[in-house]
Amino acid sequence: AGDSGLRRPQMAEAGVLRSVQLICGLAALVIALVWVTASFIVRRYLLAYEECYRVEVQRALSRKNLSEFPRQIGELKAVREDELGKEEGVMLKQSDFLKRVYAGDGAGYVAFTVLYWEPRSIQPSAMSELRAPHNPDICYPAAGWQRNAPSYDPAEFAWLPGETVNTRVFAKGSDTMVLLFWVTDTTYWGWAIGHRLSILLDSWDGPPRISPVRPQYSVMIGVTGFDTPEAGRATALRFAQSIAPLLPEYGVGRERGTMSDER
Repeated sequence: AGDSGLRRPQMAEAGVLRSVQLICGLAALVIALVWVTASFIVRRYLLAYEECYRVEVQRALSRKNLSEFPRQIGELKAVREDELGKEEGVMLKQSDFLKRVYAGDGAGYVAFTVLYWEPRSIQPSAMSELRAPHNPDICYPAAGWQRNAPSYDPAEFAWLPGETVNTRVFAKGSDTMVLLFWVTDTTYWGWAIGHRLSILLDSWDGPPRISPVRPQYSVMIGVTGFDTPEAGRATALRFAQSIAPLLPEYGVGRERGTMSDER
C-alpha cells in the first residue's frame, strides 16, 4: 500500500511530462509546417517580383527621355525650359524630369512638369530609399501658394485610362494658377505591409500576385493668364488630352501594360 501511494504521484508526474512533451512536439511541428509553407510562398513571390522587375527595367530602358518631348503641342510652343531647384532634386531623387513652359498667341502660359522614377528592385538597399511623387497640396502651399475656390472633384477620362485627374486653384500674390495633376499611387509603409501580407496569402494556391513594380511618375499642368478658373481648367484639359497619347513613349502612363497588380 505504501509503494502504491508513492507511485501515484510519480505516475501523475510522468503523465504530465508526457503531455507537455506531446504539446511541445505538436507545437514544433506546427511551427515547422508554417515556416516551410511561408518560405515556399515568399520564395514564389520574390521570384515573380524579380521577374516583373526585370521586365519593367527593360521597358524603362526602351522609353524616350523626357527632354525629347515635343516642343509644340497643338498651337502651343515651348518658350522656356526650367530646372528643378537643388533642394527639389535632393528631396525627390527623380530618375528623369521635364519642366517646360508652353505659350500660344494669347497672354496665358501652360507650365508642364513631369517627374519620373525608375522601377525599384525588391532588394533592401533599393527599397530603403523611398522615392515617390509629392502631393501638390503639400508642396505648393510650402512654396507660398494658397489654395483657392472653386474646388473640383477628381475626374477620370477615357483618353487617359487608369488615371485620376485632380484639379486645384492656387493663388500667390497677384498670380492665380489652375493646376491639373495625376500621379502613381504613393506607397505608404502601413498600406504596403498589409498589401504584401494579402499577396502572400493569396499566393497559396494560385499564381503570385505582384505588388506594383512599375515606374512611378507625376504629371502637372499649370495654367495662368485665364479669365476664369473654368477657362483655365478647360485649357489644361485640352493640353492634357493632346499629350496623353504621347506619354507612354516616355514611360509615363498605364497603356504600356505591366505584369504588376494595380492597387
